[in-house]
Amino acid sequence: MTKDKSIAGLLALFGGSLGLQYFYLDRIAAGVLCILFCWTGIPALLGLINGIRYFCMSEREFANSFGLDRDDEREAIPMENISRYVHDRYVNRPRRLASSLRYEEPPVKEEEDEEEEEDEDEVRFKKLERLNDLHKEGALSDEEFEREKRRLFLR
Repeated sequence: MTKDKSIAGLLALFGGSLGLQYFYLDRIAAGVLCILFCWTGIPALLGLINGIRYFCMSEREFANSFGLDRDDEREAIPMENISRYVHDRYVNRPRRLASSLRYEEPPVKEEEDEEEEEDEDEVRFKKLERLNDLHKEGALSDEEFEREKRRLFLR
C-alpha cells in the first residue's frame, strides 16, 4: 500500500505528540509508545524532527525507509532466472567495474634511452602492484589477473 510522505510529514508535525505518523506508517508499537509517553514531550520533539526529515526525503528514500511497496520502482524477476540475476548483479558487475579501472601512468619525458628503459620498468612494476592490489581486494579474478599480467610483460 502506498503512503504519501506529505501526509506522514504533516501528521508528524501536528500529531507527533500522539504518534499519529507511526499509526499512518503502520508502526503500531511506536505509536502506542508515543501515546504512553506523550506527557513527557519527547514524542512531540521526535514528531517535529521526523516531520522535517520526511519533507526532506525524496519519494524513493521515503519508500525505502518504510518498506512501502512501489509497483513502478520494483523489478519483477521470474524464479527460474533468479540465480542468473543474482550472479549478474553481485558477481559480474563488480568484475566489469574492476576491468574498467586501468592504472595509467602519466607520459614520461624522453631524455635518454637508459632512463626510458628504467622508467618503463618502474611503470610496469607500479602497474603490477596495482593489479596485485585489485586481485587481493577481489576485484580481479585469477584469470583476469594472469591475463593482465601477461599483457603487461609482453609489451
